[in-house]
Amino acid sequence: MLLTLLLCSCEQDPMALALVEEPGAVNVMHGFYSEDLDTWTHWGIIAWGVASLGLAIDEDQSLLITAIQEVRPPTWWELRGDPPIRGYKYDGTTWHPKAWKIEDVETKAYIDPQIFDGQVWYISPTGTSGDPAKKKNLIPIRSSNPGKDRYLGYGLADPSPVYFNGELHLFATQDMHIVHAKGNPLRGVMTHPGKNDIFNFASVPFALSVGDELWLTAQANINGRRIPVLSKTKDALHWSRWKPIGNIPKAIRNCTSPVLGPHPKGGWLLLCIEEKRH
Repeated sequence: MLLTLLLCSCEQDPMALALVEEPGAVNVMHGFYSEDLDTWTHWGIIAWGVASLGLAIDEDQSLLITAIQEVRPPTWWELRGDPPIRGYKYDGTTWHPKAWKIEDVETKAYIDPQIFDGQVWYISPTGTSGDPAKKKNLIPIRSSNPGKDRYLGYGLADPSPVYFNGELHLFATQDMHIVHAKGNPLRGVMTHPGKNDIFNFASVPFALSVGDELWLTAQANINGRRIPVLSKTKDALHWSRWKPIGNIPKAIRNCTSPVLGPHPKGGWLLLCIEEKRH
């Protein structure tokens, strides 16, 4: 009987479990909807026990949401194999639990995953624990299938690659601010006062190419709260000032790891993580 229960529990998809209210969850995912990016409707909590969001647009215009799940630890089989990246496919109506297989013979640590161009990008620190954004170790940003180093730096976290004007760009958190690299291979972009100084006031970037503009969503500390903000550029050099987005209710003190994307049925969807115990 015990073996049967264990087998059944292993078969439960943790992302399906995350859609069920869990009062003890450390982190929860909130959703916000807007037709015009100005007026927002708070949908409330969508998932419990998830963190570190990523977003990509599938071929059918559904949204692919990656996350680190806290519902249950990896199974015995996952620890001895290649643990998948988990998340959801959102078609505009239903959140479908989904998993992506990673092929990287160099590591089994896939932190801050982000789907991009048919691969998954992530950081893969070794010999460290805790928040990698607060570490001083050299940390590689890698992509999967096959595994490959893309960028190396101290204290890197939250990679967000994007194509803009035919060129590969990468944004990431470093020392609690944003760094920018571009090209193939990726090389760091120097910041200039008055141009990229907004990068010093935010972290956890998520980049999205929209028409002839590059949009950058991030989290910034405003009046003692970490909330989603948005900046735009037409040349990846001159950026608009951060603008708060989502009209975050005051009851939500921190709404972190924001990602913004087109709702599959029109309008815009903003997701962020409320840190219940931080």
